[in-house]
Parts: sequence; C-alpha cells; structure tokens
Amino acid sequence: MNGADIKGIWQTLQPDWPIVLLGGTIILLIVTLLAFLIVALLLRRSNDRKARQWSEFERDWGELLGAVTRGEATSADVKAAVGRGRELHFVDYLYKQALRTEAADQRALLSRLAMPYLSRIAARTKGGDPERRARAVKTLGELGLSGYLSAVVASLDDPSPLVSMSAARVLAGSPGAPNVQEIVSRLDRFGDWNSRFLRSMLMQLGDLAAPGLRESAMDETLSPRIRAVCLDVLGHLEDEAAGGLAHAFLESDEDVDMWASALRVLRRCPNGDSLLLIQPLCDHPDPVIRAQAIGTLARLGDDKGLGVLESALHDSSPWVVMHAARGLKQRGRTEVLERALLMDETEADMAVALQVLREED
Repeated sequence: MNGADIKGIWQTLQPDWPIVLLGGTIILLIVTLLAFLIVALLLRRSNDRKARQWSEFERDWGELLGAVTRGEATSADVKAAVGRGRELHFVDYLYKQALRTEAADQRALLSRLAMPYLSRIAARTKGGDPERRARAVKTLGELGLSGYLSAVVASLDDPSPLVSMSAARVLAGSPGAPNVQEIVSRLDRFGDWNSRFLRSMLMQLGDLAAPGLRESAMDETLSPRIRAVCLDVLGHLEDEAAGGLAHAFLESDEDVDMWASALRVLRRCPNGDSLLLIQPLCDHPDPVIRAQAIGTLARLGDDKGLGVLESALHDSSPWVVMHAARGLKQRGRTEVLERALLMDETEADMAVALQVLREED
C-alpha cells in the first residue's frame, strides 16, 4: 500500500464537520426543549397542588370561621384546627378575609384569631425579599396594627421603596397624631413617588397633618416637587395658611412645580392681591404655568380678565386653551366660544372649544 492509498483512506475516514456540527446543534436544541417541557410540567403540577391545597384551606377555615362567628367554636378550637406548619397560611387567609370586609366586629374577630401568630409576621418585616417584607407590613396593618405599630413605623425606613410605601399607606389609613408625624417627618423618603399617589396618601391624614405639611412646604432642604405636593394638600384641606404660602411662593420661587401648585392652591384659598402676581404668568413661556395661571385667573379674576381669557383661546397649548374656554363658559361667555368655532381657527382650537361647549355644568 503506497502513500497515495493511505492518504485516500484517511480522507475517507474524516467526518463532514459542518454536518456533525449541525447534528449536534439539533440534538442540543431537542434536549433543551425536553428539559423546558419537563420543568414546565413540574411547575404546573406544583401550582395545581398548591391551588388544591389552598382551596381546601379556604373551605375548612371558612367553615371554622363561620362556626366562631356563630359562637359554636372558640379560639382554642381554631388553633387546634390550624395545626403546626400551617400558621402562616392561616394568617394569609385571615388577611384576605380582612380585605373583603368593612364590618368592625368581623375585622375585630379576624384580628383576635390572628394575634397568636402575628409575632412571626412582624419578624418577616426585617428579613427576606422586599415583596415578603411589604406583605408582612400590610398584614400587620390589617390584622394587628395596634400591637405592632413600632414594626410598621420602623418599616418606613426600609431601604426598599416598596416596603416604605406599604408602611406609609398602612399608617395613613389609621391616621392618629403619632402616625401622621411619623409620615410627615419622612417626606424626603418619598421623593421618587408619583406625585398624585403621594398627594392622595397625605390627604388621608386630614387636618392633623397641616402643621407638619406647612413646615415641609417651607423646608428648602426638600425637593421642590415634595414641597409642591405639601402645598397642594394644604390647599385641598383649605388650610388657613395655604393662601399665604402660595402667595409667598409666587413671589420668591421660580420652580415650575412650585408655581403650578401655588396657582392651584390660590383657586381654593385666594390671598389678598394675588391677581397682581397671577396675570403676568398668563404669558409665561412654560405652558404648564400658563395653563394654571389662566385657570386661576378664570376662577378669581373680574371682568377685566376676560380679555386675557379670550386671547388665551389662541394659545399654542391645548391645555391653556382648555382652561381659558372653561373659564369663559363659567363666566357665561359662551358666545365667545361659539364665535371661535365660526372663525378661521386651528382645528385644535375648534375641537377644544366644541368640547367645552358640550361639557355638562
């Protein structure tokens, strides 16, 4: 056998590497797909098992809760029926029941049944992932706030915004003077919150929050957005100091959020000669400020301001046009809007004017 024969045999034995690579890739994909299918089936079985277990819990504990309500079972009977290892499931069941009822006597009963296990829930406010800590805070808020208030207050300082937000909402839902102070003193922690959400929460606190909100509104170490929200809430509460603060902000601050808030507040709480500050802002470069200024002028101004409102119908911002149109309608000047529809206005102007005319008073 010569060298040429050996070389030919060697070339014959060499694999077709592209085909081998393709085949290996296909086999790998098939194995991966089978692995995913097996994992999906196992997860499905696990979830089905948990769902069946929870359905059994709800059935058994629902009957037990009904028996307690009718006086046919005691707290000791409940504790014995819950058994070891299912305590946290039982508290979760009571928590869901508490969310579904507003009846004070039923909520008191749920809290009493949960009390033996709440120390374990309080411990969960300090460990685990943020979702678990937040859930623990909300559970304490529904079933045992009076006994675990310190744990909820401590959660205001949790590094997770989700947990601190949950704690703030719990405390805002039970507004006593101490709870209000705990929230208001930590407003700097809520700088990343949505302004509407923060405003809604602070309004839950009611008049008890007013002194702290005044201090926060004037606190220059807080962000302008937080200060603006505080001023807004004072306006909604119709606090006696709100108008004066708004007036002062228009004189000294130049932040858009602060000015917009001050202008909104002055609609509810007018202060002295504020119109002298408002009228120049109707021509402000920022459309947000122009819109709020026009809206406030429409509420507070006299007939001298009607010309400003009519001019604002031609503003480039539809929000400014909307505020001006509504102001004119409130003043009974619908003929101005009707005339705008007949004139050669932009399509946007016509749409806004038509919408305002069709709005119900």
